[in-house]
Amino acid sequence: VGRDNTGAYYEYSAGSLTFGVGAGQTEDDLIADANDDFVSVAAKYAAGNYKVAIGYEENSAVSGITASGSVTFGAATVKAKVADYDTIDTQWALSVDYVTGPATITAFYADRATDPNVSVITETVAGLGVAYDLGGGATLAAGVADNGTDTVADFGLKFAF
Repeated sequence: VGRDNTGAYYEYSAGSLTFGVGAGQTEDDLIADANDDFVSVAAKYAAGNYKVAIGYEENSAVSGITASGSVTFGAATVKAKVADYDTIDTQWALSVDYVTGPATITAFYADRATDPNVSVITETVAGLGVAYDLGGGATLAAGVADNGTDTVADFGLKFAF
């Protein structure tokens, strides 16, 4: 009982360009009529400190296009993303990462719709976080965010093996 996602994704890179295509099926035993086929295609260009990407995805309920980009200036990286779906208002997000020694400070702001059946922006979210590299694959991380309804906070250790 639950949700099963099956799919395949193929990615090809040549120099600064990367292309990807994916297809799959979603099967949800808990929600009637939630079984669906989906497809996606994307391209990314990365050169030096700049990256831009565009993607398209579609299933029987919704289709949309997403564009993103990032640029690094010294210790700061600025990222932006915009998504336009046929059933939801245009959504966007902006974030800034600043690396200082073993610490990375991140701030973000976004307008997003949380319900695909609602055609307007339903949340504005913002947050601030910090991650401190302890070495050996361990990171101490903390953050606080306004999730559109409440102010939430998180603190803990992350491990990468």
